[in-house]
Amino acid sequence: MSYEVYMLDNVSYGEFEWNYTLGVYDSYDEAIEEAREIVDVFLTYFYKSGMSDKELYQEYLTNGKTPLILSTAAEKELAQKTSDTNYAKTRAMEICFAAYAAGFSERMAS
Repeated sequence: MSYEVYMLDNVSYGEFEWNYTLGVYDSYDEAIEEAREIVDVFLTYFYKSGMSDKELYQEYLTNGKTPLILSTAAEKELAQKTSDTNYAKTRAMEICFAAYAAGFSERMAS
């Protein structure tokens, strides 16, 4: 079975011509790794010092791309109607917390 990483453009929500296939992978693990990399790159790039996880997540929802892993044509059709952004929300919290913790450590060392 192959797994397609299908990208939904959050900026152009509902305009399906902006969605595209990123790649097709032989295993689910390869597909999920690629999908998460897309989210991680976006969140890391758009993070600004002092930004809250809610602000970063909102930035992702507004301007990011939502990767979906599909294994059938029916799933691709469904993907154009729904998407799961739980991974992005979790990563936004992790990135903001890590930045806060690093800043706190620096302040304590001073």
